[in-house]
Amino acid sequence: MDLTQDDEPPAGDGVVSGDDGHDPADDSGSKASHQSSMKKGAATDSGNDDDADDEDTEEVAGELLEAQTLQALAQSRSAERRRRQASPRHGPKVAGAGASPDGYDDSDSNRDPALLSPRAGSSGELPASSRRRPSEPSGPMSPVAPFGPEELGIPGRAQARKMFEADVDPWLANQISDLAMVKMLINNLFPVLPTKPGWLFPRVDSGKRQQYTAQNYCADLITEANVRALLDAAPWEVLEGTGVAISFETDVCGRLGAAIQRYSSHEPESLQSYWEFTHSFPIMHTMVKRHPWLAVYRKERNNRRSHAGNRWKVFLKFLILAMREGWCDLDLLLDPFFPHFPKRSVTVTWFPGLTARQANLADPTLHRREPVGLLAALDEGNSTDPWRNHYRDLPQQHPANSIPRLTDKFFRVQARDAE
Repeated sequence: MDLTQDDEPPAGDGVVSGDDGHDPADDSGSKASHQSSMKKGAATDSGNDDDADDEDTEEVAGELLEAQTLQALAQSRSAERRRRQASPRHGPKVAGAGASPDGYDDSDSNRDPALLSPRAGSSGELPASSRRRPSEPSGPMSPVAPFGPEELGIPGRAQARKMFEADVDPWLANQISDLAMVKMLINNLFPVLPTKPGWLFPRVDSGKRQQYTAQNYCADLITEANVRALLDAAPWEVLEGTGVAISFETDVCGRLGAAIQRYSSHEPESLQSYWEFTHSFPIMHTMVKRHPWLAVYRKERNNRRSHAGNRWKVFLKFLILAMREGWCDLDLLLDPFFPHFPKRSVTVTWFPGLTARQANLADPTLHRREPVGLLAALDEGNSTDPWRNHYRDLPQQHPANSIPRLTDKFFRVQARDAE
């Protein structure tokens, strides 16, 4: 699976559009046509990377499905759970080897193939330990009761219902009205979340997007020495999470807690990729000729995006399970707790020194000081565009704070084994 951004540079000092940032998996649909123009060796390398990414996804998915469930079960201190273990007749249905550790009936015929364990056979059958009836959640990983009444769910939990933009903004009502949480599939959320473009990152109509040449910004700053100095400064550390959420409790238990813990454990590995996606500067052929190492960096940057996309996909798979059980709905993904990859339709490319250079081009008598290094250009860019740091350094400006329904929406939901 190709989860990388199309980072192939334009030839020479070609024009670069300001819209090449997008969701890390948005290129999967155009992979074939893109590969036809790539060198054979590069295509081979990409194939090897894809295989490695698939293996990583399988390994992580398997661990999350089994280890997190077993860990939560093992740590349960509920007296009720101990009674169920001592007397299965009073607990969830147990049917020998075919029973689920979560207590779900083994007769579900509507299993989501996107949530199958990688250990599933070629027939697509889910291992007995992973089968579940999503419409009848039970077991210690499930909540005592859903987070709220059916009419509060986005989308409907038990069945689909018509959504209105004013009630679900920034979700696209026409894309979620036919969804129900208990039957939601991974492809409803990945590779692209059904949110309106521009709610988190800027969106510019295709006809109004600026086209920049190397003379329109400080392209001469993109050198091996400057890029290495930038990376050595680890500017992505500003994205380190505060552990604060506005819609849910970060110490929540049960299925949602397991998913949140898994996401939190992998966020540090993805921070550089989140930062690079909103600070992705052009690397053109002329730059690579002068500084061959830039081609290496570009490849590594793409690989990091791929791995980060896979980790996000795994989290979404198990968030879907939590939604099916009634822990939360799609609104949880709007919480500032989670950074996001920009979609293809938004404009996030970072042109170092663009602001100062454009000011000087507009008024040759201005003589505005232009940045002399990428670190200085970074400060200029972040000041001009606060969204580039995913609002982590300015949390009060995050768009989610202007959505009243998010505040405490999923608070006070308890797991069955916490009763």
